[in-house]
Amino acid sequence: MDITAIITKSIAEIPPDEPRQYIGASSIGNDCSRAIWYSYVGADREEFPARLRTTFEIGKRLETLPLDYLEKAGFRIVRPAEDNDWLFFHDADILFFQGHADGLLLLENQSPAIVEIKTAKNSSFMTFKNKGLKVWSSTYYSQIQSYMGMSGYPRAVLIALNKDTSEFHHEWVEYDDIFYHEMKMRALSIGSTSKPPDKINRSPLYFICKRCSYKATCHG
Repeated sequence: MDITAIITKSIAEIPPDEPRQYIGASSIGNDCSRAIWYSYVGADREEFPARLRTTFEIGKRLETLPLDYLEKAGFRIVRPAEDNDWLFFHDADILFFQGHADGLLLLENQSPAIVEIKTAKNSSFMTFKNKGLKVWSSTYYSQIQSYMGMSGYPRAVLIALNKDTSEFHHEWVEYDDIFYHEMKMRALSIGSTSKPPDKINRSPLYFICKRCSYKATCHG
């Protein structure tokens, strides 16, 4: 019996995620506006291979660990659940600009803090640790600012787990209203057009285009 083949087949048979009918906080920092638009309108995309889908699933499961440890340390955590609408937030003016936070940290005599959790291989993790969130990932920075802007909570913490060494690192982030306004205006611009925005590059071999799941739709 080929157990590996059975597992791989089982992964391949998992139905793909339903297309998002909104512009997500997790995608608004994407360098390519056209890719964000394709996601919003439900354009055809390449499905992830079984191995990559497993990688994503491992990341999702590992992301609950920091919340477990914080609770064991005595902190009060709000996790996504049905009774809190899975920590769903949206912009007050642009209803299709939405997102779901990983958690809320309840602090004494303070507003709740948004919790965002990421996993990373060692090389990526060390960039975060040594150079900070903005240098590490403008996408993650945009995501966490968007959650703060949507929720009204002025503080957040991003916790990263090194998948190679099991090390944790975190960074506190203060809300930047000017930055969030730029993100919501970008969401409005992308979501209000019936035509795809300009390509980020004309070549499908461009490094961003090569790894984009919409490259076949975009480049033909």
